[in-house]
Amino acid sequence: MRRNTQWIKDHTLFFLLLVAVGAAVFVLIADTKIPYYVKIGISIPILIVVPLRILHMERRSINMQNRINELETLHAIWQAMDSFPAMETMLDSIVQMIVRLMPTDSVRVYLYDQEQDQLVVKSKYEREPMDGDLLTVAEEVFRSGQAVYSGDVTGDIQLYNALNHPKRYYTLAMIPLNARGRRMGTLCLVDRKKRRVSEDNIRFFDLVSSTISMVLSNHANFNEIKVERDQDGLTGLFNRDYFDRQLVHEINQADRTDGSVYLLMLDVDRFKSVNDEFGHAYGDRVLQKISSVLKHAVRQNDIVARYGGEEFVIILPGACSGTAERVANRIRKQLRASLESSDVFIHLADRVTLSIGSACFPHCSRQAEEIQEMADQRMYVAKRTGGDQYWYTERD
Repeated sequence: MRRNTQWIKDHTLFFLLLVAVGAAVFVLIADTKIPYYVKIGISIPILIVVPLRILHMERRSINMQNRINELETLHAIWQAMDSFPAMETMLDSIVQMIVRLMPTDSVRVYLYDQEQDQLVVKSKYEREPMDGDLLTVAEEVFRSGQAVYSGDVTGDIQLYNALNHPKRYYTLAMIPLNARGRRMGTLCLVDRKKRRVSEDNIRFFDLVSSTISMVLSNHANFNEIKVERDQDGLTGLFNRDYFDRQLVHEINQADRTDGSVYLLMLDVDRFKSVNDEFGHAYGDRVLQKISSVLKHAVRQNDIVARYGGEEFVIILPGACSGTAERVANRIRKQLRASLESSDVFIHLADRVTLSIGSACFPHCSRQAEEIQEMADQRMYVAKRTGGDQYWYTERD
């Protein structure tokens, strides 16, 4: 919109040059015997037809540049997803690209939050704070699926009232973000100047919103697949493959920072007898109960995974021996308390316990496989010597 209104100012000197050329031609033929009206007839096409032709070419050049900008914007939006970054990082990149290629005073991306049951600003750019109630209009666009375009919000009483009488902007574009039948949010663009919103503008905004919607949809699908790939289907904990990758990652991280990593391996005592007596479906419920206890007993940055069968593993980044022992004993105590407080599992409180072994980086080994082997060996020592205990490195 900005470029289309600036062409006269940007090319004033060029048109003055054309006028000078026309005048020069008139002077060149002034001394001839050509009648005066013929001279005028020769000069007029130069002064009128040539500028109109150049104007036409200029418009085509502007349109071509606009199309290039559109393609650059769409391509850049897709590129933002190349490495599947975090949602906020990806949206910030998209917003910056829009601002760079589509000069505007404010861009906001609202996404629907299921827990709050409303739109939430996930990324935004503002030259200065915007007044008015943009959220109310954004939610209406989100729920109705109908875009709102206005080159002067003060001229639309209903929209002006819905925005709560803004004073800092005039041009507004609100476009729903929908893909594959899924409503995801609203894209909002605001400009402080009054501008004509052309059909080309609307078409481009629709293209941008459709591209963003598809990128968001693909990102969500990727995360869902990633969760399914990394998650144990029965317990909801991380699975063995994720654990193997993450243990190596945490060890490498600790190696770079001269830190430590503790690994706990846990086995459910007498679980086979529970399956034999009550059936595998009941045994699955016991594993789910234990998994819930583990998730709530560890620290926020600890990683809990199901290793296989009735075995579990916990990665404790940055932990010392004292921390590892406290976590292990807290898990054992909380499991007993959880079973005792359950009408379904109370009869298992003395029967279903945990044998826990540990090993650490770098004290025990610097290799992930060796650390796993040592923790596994200590876990079985704890199991063979009565179970329901934590066997740690210093006992070796």
